[in-house]
Amino acid sequence: MNENTLVALMRLRQLMDMEFLDEQDHQKKIDIAKVVLQSSKAQLETHTKVDENYLRAKELDIMPQLMKEIDEYEKSKIIDGEVV
Repeated sequence: MNENTLVALMRLRQLMDMEFLDEQDHQKKIDIAKVVLQSSKAQLETHTKVDENYLRAKELDIMPQLMKEIDEYEKSKIIDGEVV
């Protein structure tokens, strides 16, 4: 997990606890909460997309090896032209 994602998660936690809202003005609290929520959401969506792309690439990297192993397994089940 990268540093920006950790910060986003910490700020979201603070937002849920309302810890950082020292303002007396209710509307200002709402405005601050919206900014924190939007920026945290953007970071977490970006992190999710990066993770998805990483996993997709990793899946594609191992696919040829998996196909080879399946093929070898299938061939090992055939003896003299018959499936064992």
